[in-house]
Amino acid sequence: MIIEVSEIEWKKYLNEKVLSVAFDPEYLKPISLSFNCKVNYLISKNKEELEFAMVVFSKGNKVILPENFTYNPLWQNPKLSERKQIEIQISLIKRLKKKYNKVIIKLNINIYDVRSFKWEGFNVDVRYTYIRFKDVKPNKSIDNRLKNINDNNVNISIQNPSLEDIDMNIEFLKSLNFNKIKCESYRDLMIRWNENGFLRSFRIEIEGKIVGVFIILLDPEIKKAYTLMINGTDREYEYAHALVYQSIINWLDKNDFDEVDFCGANIQGIAYFKSLFNPELK
Repeated sequence: MIIEVSEIEWKKYLNEKVLSVAFDPEYLKPISLSFNCKVNYLISKNKEELEFAMVVFSKGNKVILPENFTYNPLWQNPKLSERKQIEIQISLIKRLKKKYNKVIIKLNINIYDVRSFKWEGFNVDVRYTYIRFKDVKPNKSIDNRLKNINDNNVNISIQNPSLEDIDMNIEFLKSLNFNKIKCESYRDLMIRWNENGFLRSFRIEIEGKIVGVFIILLDPEIKKAYTLMINGTDREYEYAHALVYQSIINWLDKNDFDEVDFCGANIQGIAYFKSLFNPELK
């Protein structure tokens, strides 16, 4: 049976588990505040033993995806049988369908079995991402691209994101036709996450001019990072993309992160570029 619990109860049940930052209320509350939605903490337990935990975001009578970055955090007790896991998933789905008119969720790459969602009438869209693991060497073509950069003119600075860094990325969202309200929500979210220590900024500076800013999300509990917002560079700086990706990878390897989610492999040209770093398709 699926029940909704408070934030305090959620923390109590998950306190001793090693989980992604996406389960942390300090990560989730900024989403709620920035996008004016509710965080719903859902669990299933047998006596006091946790069997299942998931977060969904709701607004009115809909379960929504408020922003593009977050997977709906979902944990299932690996000791449960396949049949029991499916039973719990169907209980979750029936609860959601009873309470909401529309339900949209995004499951992370660790959830392989989505048959129960299909059986219960969901449309399932399979998306792809690349995961690059620690100490994996890139394709030689990346080395060749990096040799074309004059190190005296190009600098990558690593810092906590400044408002300027965040605003550069929001300007990029505007160029992609995100509306004003959505852009302001993303700006507010980046500021809140930054205040909670979740972000790092990689600035590309060429001859003293900032030409691009990459913002990554850090998930130190599971030693993982995510490339969130990327204000790319102009075509005249085409090799800078290779440099900043390699700089991110080098920094993460040095700081004992085991993997980085490149957050997408669904657009052909972008996927071809990311594949040059020899990640695994998930």
